[in-house]
Amino acid sequence: MKLGFLEKAMVLFVLGLVVLFVFATPAQKQLKEDQLDFTVLESDALYFKNLRQYYYVKRTREDAKFDLFCLKSTSDASSQKMANFMIISNWLNDMAYVKLLVDSNKIVSYRMVITAGADTFNIASMNMEEHQYLASKVYASFASEEGKYILLSEQEELVEVWKTHEERKRIKRILQDYFKLVGAL
Repeated sequence: MKLGFLEKAMVLFVLGLVVLFVFATPAQKQLKEDQLDFTVLESDALYFKNLRQYYYVKRTREDAKFDLFCLKSTSDASSQKMANFMIISNWLNDMAYVKLLVDSNKIVSYRMVITAGADTFNIASMNMEEHQYLASKVYASFASEEGKYILLSEQEELVEVWKTHEERKRIKRILQDYFKLVGAL
């Protein structure tokens, strides 16, 4: 089958669009920090409930009427048990929060250092806004693969978390789900 000039031009145009799409899209979606708050839109809540909630273990705190979501695949990795993010859904007020959980049996949490941005966070006294800010910094630092995440205990012991690519991928997935839930992605 012989292609005419118009068919060749169309095929080249479509291939050019595909190549442009592959090279022009970022590896990680940029976080809309100006739209970062705790409000959950109904469409984002439906997306999470219908497509993403399956991958999470859901627990409900009856006293506060909060739903707590932890990623199911985190039960395997030891450093995931040491430091992990949890999504907290306040469905009565259409709000969602993210919280960094640190296993107090393995390390007494004091502060976290992100070497990609040279940021230090005091985990022991963080409120929900600071947890969200920490999550946004961790998510932004995942764009550059060189970053390290170190927990410092009160005894000044250094413990690196999220060392492997697989562990970082899990944390990134949790943060992507959370930021999509609050409309920041």
